[in-house]
Amino acid sequence: MSQHRAQPLISVPFMFLVYAALMCLLALTIFAAHVSLGLIGLAIALAIAATKAILVLLYYMHVRIESPATRLFAVAGFVWLFIMILLTTADYVSRPWLNRTEPLPNSQTSEIFSPPPGATAQTATPPQPITFTPR
Repeated sequence: MSQHRAQPLISVPFMFLVYAALMCLLALTIFAAHVSLGLIGLAIALAIAATKAILVLLYYMHVRIESPATRLFAVAGFVWLFIMILLTTADYVSRPWLNRTEPLPNSQTSEIFSPPPGATAQTATPPQPITFTPR
C-alpha cells in the first residue's frame, strides 16, 4: 500500500509571476551595475543576488513545499557556504603582506633567495635517489 501525501502544487501563473520578479531583479542588477554607488553598491548587489537566490530556491526548486528535512538541508548548505566565505575572508584579512603596495627592498629579496652561509654551487650535492630493496 503506497502512502502518497498530497502536496500543494504551485500554479503556472504564479511561476510566471516569480519569473517576472526575477527579470525585474535582473534589470535592477544591471541598473545598479551601471550607476556609481560607491561602497553601498556592493551591499545592494549582494541583496539583489540573495533575493534572486531565495526566489529560485523556494519556488523553482520547490523547497517551500517540501518536507522539513529538505528545508533543513537547504538551510544547512547555505550555513556551510557562509562559514566557508567567513573563513576565507578571515584568512585574507589576516595576511599583512597582501596589503603591500611597493616591492621589497633589494637587501630583503637577496636575503630571501640567497643560499645559506657556506653553501655554494660547487659544494651543493644533488639529492640522492630513493631505492627500495625487496625483502
